[in-house]
Amino acid sequence: MTTLGEVLKNLRGKESLREAGQRAGVSHSYLRYVEKGVDPRTGAALRPSPETLKRLAKAYNYPYQQLMNMAGYSGTETGETETNYLYLFDQETLERFDELSEGDKLFIVSQFESSVKYFYNNHLASKEAASGNTPVERT
Repeated sequence: MTTLGEVLKNLRGKESLREAGQRAGVSHSYLRYVEKGVDPRTGAALRPSPETLKRLAKAYNYPYQQLMNMAGYSGTETGETETNYLYLFDQETLERFDELSEGDKLFIVSQFESSVKYFYNNHLASKEAASGNTPVERT
């Protein structure tokens, strides 16, 4: 199983921690800790905030939701609004959608579809049930 730190280190490639941190708006030392996955003060597993993951996703042009999943966030526990939960890819990626490979397009569409199903089944269905309507699970 690939860890968040391994993915981030791979995405950074040969770029220095200092350069990558500056691009992402995080300190190079914190980025090193995130890549290692350990808080040096406590020795405990390090879990970056959703805001930090959003910055890293943008800097590396990588799907934000995938980083969130690797960090162990489900979407509901982060306190994000429903709109942000479905915001899987930055605007720049969506604007250049036609330039992407067919595989990347299929990946984006499948991630969006699964997010919409998750959102409906976990958010809207419960609201419908609370209002007295019978929710229909989407598959």
